[in-house]
Amino acid sequence: MKFLPAAAALAGVALASSALAQAFLDTVGHQLATGDYVDPGAGRIRVEEFLEAWRQVQVHRDSTRDSVALHFRNHVYPTLGHHSLNALRPSHVQAWVAGLSEKLAPA
Repeated sequence: MKFLPAAAALAGVALASSALAQAFLDTVGHQLATGDYVDPGAGRIRVEEFLEAWRQVQVHRDSTRDSVALHFRNHVYPTLGHHSLNALRPSHVQAWVAGLSEKLAPA
């Protein structure tokens, strides 16, 4: 029999014994209490969705808000926007930066 406590089920984890299930719950409880818990589903969001949500809560002047939106739309979303956060790798970012350096003038 496999035990699926709610947190384990959300994480897609099937545990072989009630002792393992309790250990998992204890670990997740500790992570929640210390602020170290990372929702396993959080990484499924796309880069574009994450950045749009981030952008909406920033306190910027109108001109800065428009500039950030323009830069994301022109430079980030076409290359990285479709990746989910958990699939984004350093190599993706490195390739994106290399591509930008070929078409943009140095600052």
